[in-house]
Amino acid sequence: MIPYSEKKIKENIKTETNKFIDYTGLFFIGILSVGYLLYYRSFAKLHIDLIFIKAPFFVSDITFAVCGLLFFLKWLMNRKNFNIFTYLFLFYCGFVVIKTIVGYINWGPLSLRHAVLFCYPIFAIFSYSFYRNDFFEPKMTIFLIVVFIFILKFCIFHLYFSLTLFIITLILINAYPVKLIKYTLYFLLLLVFPYKLLFNTSRTFMTANLLAMMYISFSSLFISKIKSKYKFIFLLLFLLFVFLGLTKGSRPNEVESLVRFKGLMKRYNETKELIRVKELAFVPLKLGIKLYNEESEGAEKKIKYNSVPGLSTRYDDKLVAPPVLVKNMNYQPKSFSQTNLNKEKKEEISIALDEKSKEADITIPPREIEVAYSTSIFRILIWKDVFKELKTVRPLFGFNFGKPFRSQSLEITGNAIGEWSRDGWICLHNSYVDIVYRAGIVGILMVAFILIMLFSLIKISFRNRSLAGILLTGILINWFIAANFLEILEMPYSAIPLWSLFGLTSAYLFKNKTV
Repeated sequence: MIPYSEKKIKENIKTETNKFIDYTGLFFIGILSVGYLLYYRSFAKLHIDLIFIKAPFFVSDITFAVCGLLFFLKWLMNRKNFNIFTYLFLFYCGFVVIKTIVGYINWGPLSLRHAVLFCYPIFAIFSYSFYRNDFFEPKMTIFLIVVFIFILKFCIFHLYFSLTLFIITLILINAYPVKLIKYTLYFLLLLVFPYKLLFNTSRTFMTANLLAMMYISFSSLFISKIKSKYKFIFLLLFLLFVFLGLTKGSRPNEVESLVRFKGLMKRYNETKELIRVKELAFVPLKLGIKLYNEESEGAEKKIKYNSVPGLSTRYDDKLVAPPVLVKNMNYQPKSFSQTNLNKEKKEEISIALDEKSKEADITIPPREIEVAYSTSIFRILIWKDVFKELKTVRPLFGFNFGKPFRSQSLEITGNAIGEWSRDGWICLHNSYVDIVYRAGIVGILMVAFILIMLFSLIKISFRNRSLAGILLTGILINWFIAANFLEILEMPYSAIPLWSLFGLTSAYLFKNKTV
């Protein structure tokens, strides 16, 4: 029989150890996410080289290993019983490990890159386990608010995080208990936030931002108890904001390229006819496989510390400034046609920066509507070839990790030749299609689970009239919509923050009795 005092001491030690593990896990995930927010690809490239595998061990992999160890220690210490979710998790991990090993044996290190698409969702489990209400106490809350407002005003951050950063800061301010300070912080946030960036971005994120804002606005009005006339005024102001954003803030031709389906279909039909004529005589090139793209490294070495890492990169079939926000620089972006650049010079492109200027912002430059059509057709051709291959081969558990995907349609038309000829493969530009292509029936179940979980989180937010829940699910909707057209769930700088937030949102809504 253990004395009561001894039992209580052991319980206190266990409680404090759990708290330390949770705080440490959240700290590592938070630092990693802020690193991606500020430095994006350059931060993601930080790595160490391991002798026993022919692939780098990136900062995301290190964080995954640390969080995995913390999670396992917490599970052992609390001695939780196995349940259906434990067995599903173990099956999922075993599936990914087997696919990775088999793919590595048959295809090489590219298998590891494909494996991360299925490893990053585990960050949702980590963050769910590490979540603690007391972590977001007033001192920590005010610290995070100040940091995020400082970033919005003075720092360089990736354009795609604009809405996410605004909403997270808004949630933290709303949770702060002192009213005078709270209203002051509201004012500062509204004052420093660069609203134009919600629309002056890629078509994918302009659409994702718009749909997420619509969801947040209408849902917030629905759960709100304010009078109907004030809801109507707010709705009018929101519609005016959207109208001004689309007409004044978006890039020329972007909105037009989204609504002019006839022009897109005409270009697509012309491309289909070209493929039909040439496919019988088509002979695929023999290409080597490149694991990671380092095309912007030459530019990165020439840009100083207060500029954007990797500012010269490939975007929409041209070399232009990528979708990154840069403050306090006087810069006019220039595009470089691929046909006018030889292979050696592509890595040597640098961008002139005027360090004396403190006013100008850099966003994505305008483009012709035909170029916008071209990027849409580029994706359609990839997806058509993906589903054709799936229909022909019918792999029950998807294609091997490491197997390079090559689109015959792209190679016939020469579309994006700079990418697939350089790397020996092409991204699928749709995270859900990518999951199904690599995991087959397991991938279909995984996509279904994501949708079911998202719907459940939205349902709980409405049921509890939780404004924080509406805002958090709005962020998830924003990124999951973008994942239909970009490799959001494969790249660490977007996937890890997204999955971590997914886990934290689930913990906040499922674990809290009152939200």
